[in-house]
Amino acid sequence: EERLVLLEDEEHLSILRAAMVDASQDLTLKHSVFLPDAHGHIRQLEPGLTVHGRLSPQGPVRRAYWRAGGERHARWLTSEVHGRTQGVAEELRGGLDMGELEDRLWNLDAVAVGDLLVLRCGVSYAELYDDGHADDFVSHWWGEPSVDLLTTLQRHDADVAAAARPC
Repeated sequence: EERLVLLEDEEHLSILRAAMVDASQDLTLKHSVFLPDAHGHIRQLEPGLTVHGRLSPQGPVRRAYWRAGGERHARWLTSEVHGRTQGVAEELRGGLDMGELEDRLWNLDAVAVGDLLVLRCGVSYAELYDDGHADDFVSHWWGEPSVDLLTTLQRHDADVAAAARPC
């Protein structure tokens, strides 16, 4: 799922914070809330959605994705098999030349009244594929910087290559 929320006033920000157990550590909604969408229409947001980022004309992240506008859903890999109930992407207010300001928002410190937030709920990448045999599987924690995962994988690759060389 992907939902857009426009924080029109301090009350909306307070409602969002109250829906989380600890907004400094986990930005996942723990109970349903009613907040405005990108067009200012109040809508219900279900538990499990997580604040991922803020949309802005200055945002450098996922610009090509957001340029697709209402056709973003064509890029989604999940379906009703994975629990998806949203069939089409929400339309954006204010044009399509936007991007997310951060790859992932870790707390609400930078969030302010007027921000257009992106909330998502999904499945792990591994759940997108049928069961089958895998020789290797790599997983990671979203709280870890991506560069740390990449460094670990490169180090592993070097170790495997070194072990394969004859002494």
